[in-house]
Amino acid sequence: EMAERVPPPRNTPDAHSYGAALSACERGGQPDEALRLLERMRSEGLRPGLVHYHAVMRACATPAHWPIAASMLQDARDEGLSPNTVSTNCALAACEAGGAWRDALALLDEAAAPDAISFHTAIAACRRAGGRPAARAALR
Repeated sequence: EMAERVPPPRNTPDAHSYGAALSACERGGQPDEALRLLERMRSEGLRPGLVHYHAVMRACATPAHWPIAASMLQDARDEGLSPNTVSTNCALAACEAGGAWRDALALLDEAAAPDAISFHTAIAACRRAGGRPAARAALR
């Protein structure tokens, strides 16, 4: 009787499945696969949410992929989403990984509600790329 009430298994992934796969890409350091999955999700008519963007942005927080992660804030806006502080912090972490302190400061400047993590990450990006003068600029 219970078996009759169990729905048949789905053959196509849903947003939750993609979220799990994107998180695995994030944890496994697979930015290219995360980007492919995000595109596949869209092509299957599923609308990515902020959680999906965050996972991809964190996967792309590498010296080679940071510009993609930083640009995803605008991608999320283009999809009708409202990036939040977590979104900003993901983009800032990508800038830090890429040593892009100027981009980090620009993101911090346009952030709606930066928190302590936002400031810490922007300063870390400055320190990584330009030393103390750049870090001091972040505090102004």
